[in-house]
Amino acid sequence: MPAQIANRLAKGINVTVRKIRARRAGVALLALAATLVFSGVAQAAAPTITSFAPTGGNLGSSVVVTGTHFIAPPASNTVKFGGSGGVAGTVTAATLTSLTVTVPGGITATSTIYVTNANGTVTSGSSFTVSPTTVTTFTAKAAAGSSITITGTNFHTTPGSNSVLFNGSAGVAGTVTAATTTSLTVTVPASATPGKLYVTTPYGVVTTTADFYVLPTGYAATDIVAGRLTLGTGASIAIPSGDAAIYLFDTTAVNQRISFRWTDSTIGSMSLQVKNPTGGYVVASTAGAGTNYIDASSLAAIGTYSIQITPDPSFSGSLTLTASLVPVDVTASVTASAAGGSTTLALTTAGTNGRVTFTGLANHRLFIKFSASTISGGAGLLLDVNGAPMTAAAIGKTDTYIDSVPLPSSPASGTYTVLIDPSGINAGSITVTVYDLGVADPAASVIASLPGTQSVTISSPGINGGVTFPAVAGHKVSVKMTGSTFAAV
Repeated sequence: MPAQIANRLAKGINVTVRKIRARRAGVALLALAATLVFSGVAQAAAPTITSFAPTGGNLGSSVVVTGTHFIAPPASNTVKFGGSGGVAGTVTAATLTSLTVTVPGGITATSTIYVTNANGTVTSGSSFTVSPTTVTTFTAKAAAGSSITITGTNFHTTPGSNSVLFNGSAGVAGTVTAATTTSLTVTVPASATPGKLYVTTPYGVVTTTADFYVLPTGYAATDIVAGRLTLGTGASIAIPSGDAAIYLFDTTAVNQRISFRWTDSTIGSMSLQVKNPTGGYVVASTAGAGTNYIDASSLAAIGTYSIQITPDPSFSGSLTLTASLVPVDVTASVTASAAGGSTTLALTTAGTNGRVTFTGLANHRLFIKFSASTISGGAGLLLDVNGAPMTAAAIGKTDTYIDSVPLPSSPASGTYTVLIDPSGINAGSITVTVYDLGVADPAASVIASLPGTQSVTISSPGINGGVTFPAVAGHKVSVKMTGSTFAAV
């Protein structure tokens, strides 16, 4: 027996020996009983991971890790996301073959699962993937410098690992001051403008479907009537006394032209201000009750614009506001000549202008005729080669014109423009004709002696004709014009 114990000790097995005294048939026998406590060679195997489910999900959700050689008390196992140096989750349940663990915050977007216990360690062969970040709610109206709360899923628990931009992906960043997996606290930056919030985390990017509104100075959240404009569709807006309205709209291309028209206004006095995505003023107007408009403005940047309607302090009421996308100017070209170069412009959308270009020669005179107009009112302007106005005439549904205008002596030849600018919401069509009258009127016809007759022919409107004749001082002369084809002389 001692030899057997020695052999076992040599093999690394602990043996406890105690002396047992017994008597059998009057003979005292001494026996050794051994209690074996196994270690080393007989130790339990390290844990293994065969699978985990789900393989992806939200921070804070539960994952079941399946394998072998786990330890039944949950606290006896440590589970980390992101390897041995990762973030530990809370093990909420354990058996020898499964562990249930809560996904912790602050992990990477894809993380291996690492398990350690008294039996050893193991790392999964595949990774757990965090679901994309979502936003469910946020403070809709707040002043610059104040804090807002954003709620959702899968935010990073380190505040600086989250980014919140105000007014889209090109907006201004707020400061994230606190973060959990389901909420962010953000300070509204001083230069914030209204629009959608753009949230970035290690788990993805999300743009809110709703808009955030920056409160103007002196207004509370309850004082602002807010909404969105659909281009081309009127929005009915009611503004209580002491309140203001902020409505947003988007452009989709650079230099889009937008006009504004409001009808049925019951507000006796108000101001309207249009601001660009960075908060700069585009155009402003004042108005009262009834119907009015802001002519088309070219909006340089793509993004979310705002229009703020502020009734004077003692006024309230409602109106229907429409923002409309105005097509680019209708263009045409003509050849100026004595016979006239003519084109018809169809300006069927309110706010649309027309441009007719032609080549003008130094010192030549021009006559421009506006005819067959269905436009109720507006202006026709002659622009020089630099686009500066030279002269103008009112246009309407009756024919009108710009009379003989001399072009400058320089340049020798250049491109000039006739601009048709319908006023307000006027639209329609108009014919523009450009005549080149040359440098001077033609020489006068001559009657050699009296009585005499001479025909005078005028080939272009704007040209003057004349007749010379001999006369004696103190004599009376009568002049008779016959056969005239002029509408008026």
